[in-house]
Amino acid sequence: MFAYCNNDPVNLNDSKGDVPLRNTMTQMTDGGPRDRRYYIESLAKKYSLDTENTCSRSTGVRYTASTYTINASQRLTLGVGKFETGAGSTAPAFPDASKIRLAFATVDFAGTNSSISIRNIKNFSNNFYLDGVGITFSGPECGGCQTDYSLKFNMLEGTFELKRSVLQTDDNGIIHTTYSAYSIEQWAVGLCVLAIIEGGPVVAIAFA
Repeated sequence: MFAYCNNDPVNLNDSKGDVPLRNTMTQMTDGGPRDRRYYIESLAKKYSLDTENTCSRSTGVRYTASTYTINASQRLTLGVGKFETGAGSTAPAFPDASKIRLAFATVDFAGTNSSISIRNIKNFSNNFYLDGVGITFSGPECGGCQTDYSLKFNMLEGTFELKRSVLQTDDNGIIHTTYSAYSIEQWAVGLCVLAIIEGGPVVAIAFA
């Protein structure tokens, strides 16, 4: 190893030590566990993964994990859809994820309900699910409590879902959610749009 010659002994030969040492220090590694850990932690801090002593930052990608439980579910009249209520909890998937004050994107691991949420303008975000797409409006936060309103198109079931969620964040950074949602069949939505355009008699004829 040629640390004194900046790892270039041919062009920087100074066997007598007459040339002053310039400020060109070289970091040498042996590829051992400490070097690998430093490299991994550097990448983890850059991409907001699980690391120790990660400083709080204003933006980044937040990773969360959620679980939901359906409390009640019932079909609507004429089979146009269903009404559902439930509850859930969301926790940071990595310890330092909660240190991001304003995430430009959130990746939520929730089984079949997993999603990616990307903020576009203030209080609005675009949502991408395994089975569809949607948009969410987030109300102002007050005392750790916030209300979200979302619209989702489920491409697999062919339904539109209107959802109201009340989110409460506890002292440990866990978000507790209670929600109520209406899922409407797309054909029913189409009839409503047609009724608005053509008038009420269209709906009467459709169900006759």
